[in-house]
Amino acid sequence: TACTHLGERDYFEEMNKERRTVEDSISIGKIDFAQKAIDEKLRTAKDSDSYYLWLSTKNRKNFYLTDAKGMEEVNNRIGKYLSKKVKESESRKWVEAEYYMSKSVYFISFRWAPDSALAYNSMALKKLDAVKGAEDHKLLTLLNRGFVLRQIGRYDESADMYYRAQ
Repeated sequence: TACTHLGERDYFEEMNKERRTVEDSISIGKIDFAQKAIDEKLRTAKDSDSYYLWLSTKNRKNFYLTDAKGMEEVNNRIGKYLSKKVKESESRKWVEAEYYMSKSVYFISFRWAPDSALAYNSMALKKLDAVKGAEDHKLLTLLNRGFVLRQIGRYDESADMYYRAQ
């Protein structure tokens, strides 16, 4: 279950800082460091939402390594978790937003299914609008949307997404 103590927002803000650090390590190719950090955080997650947020971070590593199968497996696992009906919380919204972002990237990068990518991207943006402190993630999601729209020749809409991301 999601943590419900008074410091939930602070806890998730701190965890998101740690996740960004690991994601930065992935982007500069420090995969071994990132994998060890992810494994440790998965082992020590204090609740289910934290665990699945770190699993989402693992999916960023899968994307970086162009591991479509690994990305699909993680997406399926997170989707199964999200199919359980639980009380809506800030942390649950984060997990959902990350899941939709990952599905969007998966569908455009590995399946060339732009309609699915755009649908999941829209769901991610909706969730991110409801989450405090999600500005960086929303920026990335808008940029991804602009990329998909450009790839399918919808240049005016693509330019609008890039403009909104400024």
